Amino acid sequence: MEWEGKVAATRFVCARSGRMMEPGETFYSALELHDGVFERRDISGQAWTAEDPAKYLSWWKRTAPAADPRKAAKALDANLLKQLFRDLKEKQERPERCFCYVVALGLARLRALHLVEVMRDANVPNAPAYLMFEDRAQGVVHRVRDPGMTAQEEEGVTAQLLKVLE
Repeated sequence: MEWEGKVAATRFVCARSGRMMEPGETFYSALELHDGVFERRDISGQAWTAEDPAKYLSWWKRTAPAADPRKAAKALDANLLKQLFRDLKEKQERPERCFCYVVALGLARLRALHLVEVMRDANVPNAPAYLMFEDRAQGVVHRVRDPGMTAQEEEGVTAQLLKVLE
């Protein structure tokens, strides 16, 4: 059986207490079947002592990893992203278009822009997609081209965005 996508990833939150697991803490992951859907439960070592392992299809012992500082969540600053978007939206160079696209997605995530629709010219083979974003505060609709970034471009834009956010 193919398991990919059928079992949720670890969230490092105890299903019984709602408490976040600490780095290095031992916990248990258990698999249940409810209404034909696999459900994963991550349970702290302390709460596991009250569990009946027989009720699970499977269970395994885990250790919560140490936090990776490179993956620490960065807070998005809406004002900074808005300024970046204003500076980038008319640029024609590919690196700037890629960065503008990611900034627009960030603004949509912050609800500063509203994604209205995705457009593609059906009459043109391999036509690029355009995302239509509405800035309700300004009463303006922006058309942002999906640059179809390569993995290398994505890494570059990510590094650039992290640098700007610092």
